[in-house]
Amino acid sequence: RTEALGESEERYRTLFDETVNPVLVINTDGVYIDANAASCRLLECTREELLGKDLGDFGSGDTHDQRFDRYMPHWDSGETLEMEFCIGNKVKTIELTASSARWQDQRVIFGVGADVTDRKRLEREALKIAETEQRQIGQELRTKLVQALGDAATAGAELAAGLKEQESDRAAQAENLSARLTQLIDQAE
Repeated sequence: RTEALGESEERYRTLFDETVNPVLVINTDGVYIDANAASCRLLECTREELLGKDLGDFGSGDTHDQRFDRYMPHWDSGETLEMEFCIGNKVKTIELTASSARWQDQRVIFGVGADVTDRKRLEREALKIAETEQRQIGQELRTKLVQALGDAATAGAELAAGLKEQESDRAAQAENLSARLTQLIDQAE
């Protein structure tokens, strides 16, 4: 049984250490108690430098308690959440699925994640491009609408002038007709 347990622990440790995704283990106080090599690459530190640090050490202006209070409710549910880690002057985002378990006679939170920093940056850039294009399209539409309204106003003014001219011609024709009728009446008398 001891040999089987040792083999099981060795398989777990190999899986834990060799997976390409970051795996973090924290205790219920939010202190890092284990991490694999992928986590250390993400956080740009050694395993020894990471162990003993807490959630607040990589927070983006948050205290330990703020980060702990924000994320703890999600850990028991096994939800996937995004966590930001400040490393030097960079912010890295990890999409993390966390769940609680018993490990080495204590309750811990296992987090398995993926570095989505580049995806989040591309999403922000795509949103910025879309907003810029939307503004440009709106500006172009406004310009075209103003131009169309100006053209319609010009056409309306030309139509009004034309109608006045036609009315003037008709009025002159009516006067001529009236004068001729008056002449005919005078002649007939």
